[in-house]
Amino acid sequence: MSDYFEAAVAAGASPKVAGNWIINIAGSSLPIERLTGLLALVEKNVISGSIAKTVFDTMIASGRTAEEIVAAEDLAQIDDEGQIARLVAEVLAKNASAVAQYRGGKSSAFGFLVGQVMKAAGGKANRSA
Repeated sequence: MSDYFEAAVAAGASPKVAGNWIINIAGSSLPIERLTGLLALVEKNVISGSIAKTVFDTMIASGRTAEEIVAAEDLAQIDDEGQIARLVAEVLAKNASAVAQYRGGKSSAFGFLVGQVMKAAGGKANRSA
């Protein structure tokens, strides 16, 4: 496992990200180049960590690269602030009671609203955008 980690870092993966992934995928037969391709997409915010797990499973099952899977299945995060703002506006309009609860001090309503935006975005809204 340490050789796999060293090879991933040598191929350009961040040591922290590589370490976290390698610990969780121990025993995987995924070639280093494929893993570092996936990790690069996560580090560049092309895909989220949760989407990366789905992509990883597809990589193992299909033999395709992360880039191929992300492109073919339209899994890239939504970074367009205008598009995200439209999704937020739609969710707020559809969930007036949750908005009122949040404004009334119920902080858990915010998490609900964020979840609704992510659902509307198919899990692809970049939280950093």
